[in-house]
Amino acid sequence: MEVLDKKSSTTPPLFRWSYLALILVLVAGCVYLFRENHRLAGINSRLEERLTGEQVAVFFIKPQDTDFKIKPVLYKVKAGQDMHIQALQVLFTVPVRDSKLIGIFPKGTKVLDFSLKNGLATVNLNNRATHLNAGSTLEALAVASIVNTLTKFPDVYRVKILIEGKEVESLAGHVDLTGELHYNDRLVDPAPEE
Repeated sequence: MEVLDKKSSTTPPLFRWSYLALILVLVAGCVYLFRENHRLAGINSRLEERLTGEQVAVFFIKPQDTDFKIKPVLYKVKAGQDMHIQALQVLFTVPVRDSKLIGIFPKGTKVLDFSLKNGLATVNLNNRATHLNAGSTLEALAVASIVNTLTKFPDVYRVKILIEGKEVESLAGHVDLTGELHYNDRLVDPAPEE
């Protein structure tokens, strides 16, 4: 019986070296995978930072006790797409949650075209933008919300608003749109948000 025990407990040297080599390969593979995973995680975080885009200021209407003002809200837009158009799309579609700020543009208001040349931004809106249910004050705020949103970009100094590709006198009959429009700081609420 002792002979059998000695034979069963002795492993040929080739098998021992094979086991050792296998263990070393497994350890080296785990170390490689750990390092590669760490490297890829760094690459992914840098790509994610680039893809999340930048913040843009979008001006919404803020009702006050005696009148209305406009107030900027920062929104994050996608990288790789025109930030001017995205800012306007936010203005026309995103409700301001958990805020006293409101949007004024009718549902379905869209940017049909946008061009920028020598600091002049020409924004072409669909006909829904003219369906404002507003008096002169709210129409002035609606126009200022477009103009101030665009002129917050460093490459825009003036804005021209078109409807369905044509120059119009106004959106709702009160505010002259026939010329170039500039940033209007008189309508901006300077008070910090509560």
